[in-house]
Amino acid sequence: MHEAPGYHQLADLLRTQIADGTLPAGARMPTEPALMHAHGVARQTVRRAITALRNEGLVTLVRGAGYKVRVQKPRTEIVIRPGWKIETRMPSPAERSELAAEFGHPVEEGVPVLVVTDVDGFIELFPGDRHSMVVSREL
Repeated sequence: MHEAPGYHQLADLLRTQIADGTLPAGARMPTEPALMHAHGVARQTVRRAITALRNEGLVTLVRGAGYKVRVQKPRTEIVIRPGWKIETRMPSPAERSELAAEFGHPVEEGVPVLVVTDVDGFIELFPGDRHSMVVSREL
């Protein structure tokens, strides 16, 4: 069996530190050089690991301050009915603005959207950092 790529391993370690509070919400992430030195990895490995965490909505880039651990927002449940389709993707800038207006708060860079399509083809978007899905067995 092959060992996971270095950036996966580093992302897993950082993800665990975020989950267990070693890197608490709102904390500044270690710098690229600090992570390189502490883990004996290349800059590209660090960047790919941070990109993975950013894509998952766990960290955010704050201009002038580097990366910070995102404060996780309370989630609203979306009830998914049989036959509905759910996808995730990154929103366009226009969708980001529309969602901010609809939900009353900005959708930060790196936060994906949940794309929910019902059986009639009606599509609705939800910010992925504030919504979770619950599957209903009822029609």
